[in-house]
Amino acid sequence: MNRSKLRRSIAVVGAAVLGLMTAVAVSSPASAHHPVVSGKGGCVIDGKWEATWTVINSEQDLEGKIVAVEPGPIEGIAVDATLPKAGDGPLTGTQTVTGEDAVTLKVTVRWLRNGRVIEATKQGVAKPSKKCAAAGFEPECDGSVVVTLDNTKGKKATRLTVAAKDFEETQEVPAGETKTGIVVPAGAGEITVSQGEKVVAKYTWVSPGDCGEPKGEVESTCDELIFTLENPEDGRAITATFTPNTGEAQTVTVAPGETKQVKFPASEGLEVVVSSEGADDATFAWEQPEDCETPPPPPPGAGGGGPELPVTGVAAGGIAGGALVLLAIGAVLFFVARRRRTTFTA
Repeated sequence: MNRSKLRRSIAVVGAAVLGLMTAVAVSSPASAHHPVVSGKGGCVIDGKWEATWTVINSEQDLEGKIVAVEPGPIEGIAVDATLPKAGDGPLTGTQTVTGEDAVTLKVTVRWLRNGRVIEATKQGVAKPSKKCAAAGFEPECDGSVVVTLDNTKGKKATRLTVAAKDFEETQEVPAGETKTGIVVPAGAGEITVSQGEKVVAKYTWVSPGDCGEPKGEVESTCDELIFTLENPEDGRAITATFTPNTGEAQTVTVAPGETKQVKFPASEGLEVVVSSEGADDATFAWEQPEDCETPPPPPPGAGGGGPELPVTGVAAGGIAGGALVLLAIGAVLFFVARRRRTTFTA
């Protein structure tokens, strides 16, 4: 047997084994070397939340170097950053997340120990907090905002603070309940609702978009009692019911930008009640103008009276009556138009 050839074969195999061991040392981490990656999610505000990440070194005597971050970079946790020894504190960073799905962060760290390069990769998961309370915001046309505090998902009472410029109010909300009626005045700027140090909602006033004031007018003619309802383009749809003391009631809905009339045949003693959900009723009576040539008809079912002289002249009574009730019916409709919905964020 050729001993020289055998020695060469052993040398080649040995070199291959040594190379393989070196490759394993570089690409495979020692069991003790690894980053500890953990994440914590904040409250969802306007569809976004913050994930707070922490990376800790497994080694107490050796610093590491971050060589990869996916997805990245994360502020505070980036490639080439030094990972302190375990006793010297972690690396921390924050990430803004859109949506309510969980997110992951994968971090690769490299150590150099006794001439050996060791790498290890670990990942952590962060989920948005499910323990946050919620807040509802109802903008008013005068610039104020009505705030509702919602703890319906909570399992214990919580204290929530509503704060804005020159305004702060704290309420304790029992588990499973809500509290409303907190009015932040106009011009307060951004409104923040906090649960301890945790911000659970933010809001800045925007116009509700339906702040136009509806107008109402009542006119007494010789033959009819006429209601005219005018809703501006930036108003809100209104529905009102007109109930006379004789005859059938009429219900009308006036959309933004529309003008509609409701008419009733004139008769002596005619009164019409105007009502709408959320508003006080208002009563309007027919008044005979002074220039009518015939006396007012009796109400349906009543007997006819004796002859009367025709009335002539300017319709001062009818015009004055219409002018007086203009503000009254307008107030009814304006009150109804102010009813709004509350939008909740958490």
